[in-house]
Amino acid sequence: MFAHTRLTLFFSNFTQWLSKFDADKDGRISFAELKTFAEKETCLSVDSFMKTFHEWARAALTNGDLETQFAKVDVDGSGELEYPEFRAMLLAGDDELS
Repeated sequence: MFAHTRLTLFFSNFTQWLSKFDADKDGRISFAELKTFAEKETCLSVDSFMKTFHEWARAALTNGDLETQFAKVDVDGSGELEYPEFRAMLLAGDDELS
């Protein structure tokens, strides 16, 4: 039951993010879309996963390595993050987001 609830939460987070930042509405996160998100001063979401995602993206942008960090989580090398990659990144926590 917990695993199902957690997966539902991840999917909800992903669709929430897409509704605000998926400029081309293709259902994937491009580097440009991630950069737009990272450029925001604060994360408007109250969700801890989204706040962590924003902190990671913002820190990587500030450090000048957002593109490198993006490539690390873009496992299939498509140049975009699909839902399975997004979910794996959030599940990995500090291992991926560092």
